[in-house]
Amino acid sequence: MDTQEVYEAIWDFNATDSQQISFRKGERITLLGKDPTGWWLGEIERKGQRVEGLFPFNRTRLVQSSVIGEWNGFESPRQNTVIVLDTKQKPPPGRRRRQKSNKKPTARTVFRVWAHKQVKWGCGVGLIMFGLLAMHYGAAEKVGDITDVGVGVVAAGSGALLLAYETAFEGEPITSLFPARALLWVFLAAICFVSFPLWTIALFLLVASFIEVVGFLRSEQWVEPKKRRKSRKDKEIAEENAHMSYWDKFYSWLVHKHEENKLQRMIFCMIFFAANLALFIYTAIIWTAAVEEMDEDKKLSSYAPFAKAFGAVIDLNSSLLLIPVCRTIIRLVYNSATSGEGCCAWFVRGFFNFIPLDKNIYLHKTLAKISLFAVVGHTIFHFINYSIKPQSTLDRFGWWPFYSGVILLLICQLIYTGAFEDVKRPTFEIFWYS
Repeated sequence: MDTQEVYEAIWDFNATDSQQISFRKGERITLLGKDPTGWWLGEIERKGQRVEGLFPFNRTRLVQSSVIGEWNGFESPRQNTVIVLDTKQKPPPGRRRRQKSNKKPTARTVFRVWAHKQVKWGCGVGLIMFGLLAMHYGAAEKVGDITDVGVGVVAAGSGALLLAYETAFEGEPITSLFPARALLWVFLAAICFVSFPLWTIALFLLVASFIEVVGFLRSEQWVEPKKRRKSRKDKEIAEENAHMSYWDKFYSWLVHKHEENKLQRMIFCMIFFAANLALFIYTAIIWTAAVEEMDEDKKLSSYAPFAKAFGAVIDLNSSLLLIPVCRTIIRLVYNSATSGEGCCAWFVRGFFNFIPLDKNIYLHKTLAKISLFAVVGHTIFHFINYSIKPQSTLDRFGWWPFYSGVILLLICQLIYTGAFEDVKRPTFEIFWYS
């Protein structure tokens, strides 16, 4: 004899074709047959009528079993079973962690991910960079009294450990009882306030701690990030290049880019990078000559021209940063390119072949990355210049650039960490308002 089994839905399911049945959590499904693929045949009684169709077994659990006759069409249900109530089954893939906790995660579990990105990239890398600067400051004669070499060593080591930990565990909380990671960051920020160059990173840590606490108060739960799988095209290219020489790989890469109509745009990117490099060199030469002409008691160090050169790169890329995402401007240019066959339309189409305005997000990200690289260089060389010529730097620029620079670095941390896909996609408002 076979058995009739009744299953209770533990997750909602919406049918995608006429052969399937939809159900809601708590509804009961009478099993009619099983299939090895995981789609079972069942029926649900609704408003006095029985609806029959296929359903995924991993969204249900067995709650009742009774003896019936054999059903022909699928594999027969298992025999000699007893009545089973509340038998636990594995949840559908991707929901295993959510079922373990009694807390229901909020609709947008994003603040803790945002804090994780800030600590990993802003604080982890910043602790290493500013820790080395603190060690340099401690060894300098003119500014050695405002810093401590030991704190710099601790900061650089802590930054390396923090970066390794956040990379390995991807923001997984230490405990769900209290925001332990936020308390750890506050303790590390208190240590950083001892040394002058590390004050900026201390503020970074405090901001990240506040955002982590906000996520904890919202009962956000950690979800294991999905690893990106290689596409079929990536696998085909990897197999094709496996037995090629370096020259053949480069030539194949150029052919692929030409087939994708990207070769002209790559040429534009190379020209744009060369323009940034030329601007950097030109500004460095101008400021080097200006420093040489200064009086000895007011002269800046040889690192100041490099800080100014990075600043010029920031000005160029920041001024162009918002143009690719101005939809009205892009739409007007597109309309002029497709309006006819005149000289203007021909010129604009050729313009689009080289300047990737139709790939506006890619261009926007490229400008942002160049700006970020220039921000890091600008910051490092300004701090090194101050360690060598502190009084001359203050006489020429005053204290205001330090305050405004720290504020801008905090803004950059919020903007760049809010632009990650796993932060921006679930809650676009964070990226938009930051």
